[in-house]
Amino acid sequence: MKLSGARIFLGLGMDTDRLLAHEMKERPPARGMRLAVLAPVAALPVVLGLAVSIVPGLAQRTEAAAERFRDRAAYASFVLHGSPAVHGPRLAFALEPASLASILYGTGATALALVLAAWGLYRPELGGIRLLQAPARALHAAHSGVIGDYVMWLTVGTALVGGIWAVTLR
Repeated sequence: MKLSGARIFLGLGMDTDRLLAHEMKERPPARGMRLAVLAPVAALPVVLGLAVSIVPGLAQRTEAAAERFRDRAAYASFVLHGSPAVHGPRLAFALEPASLASILYGTGATALALVLAAWGLYRPELGGIRLLQAPARALHAAHSGVIGDYVMWLTVGTALVGGIWAVTLR
């Protein structure tokens, strides 16, 4: 997803790539025009997600709100008898310091994502990873560009992930 987002929204990557499906005949807008229009659209959810993730006490407040939402007895009492729900005291804001392990994990995951995205976007310049080229060719051969095929692959992938979760979480 990140790789396609970098190609679509930021215009990164090479214009010609053997592993990309052939496009229909059309004249795309100028490369700079796409970037000027689509980059803010892609950046807004990222910025909002980062802003929400640093709100102090958000996790605890969300859990408390979820518990109030699940309180069926209070909800039934409110609906049937009009009695307001009694809530506990307001939660205080809490800033928990990040551990070294979480900082290293986040940094490593970000670095790995950037390396894989760079490989996907600029594979020939980086020399490519021979081990990944054969699976990439096989995936390209399996994708015809017909929307029905993509729906089928999405369904198969969702069922596979759901099956793995069902086996793992029971």
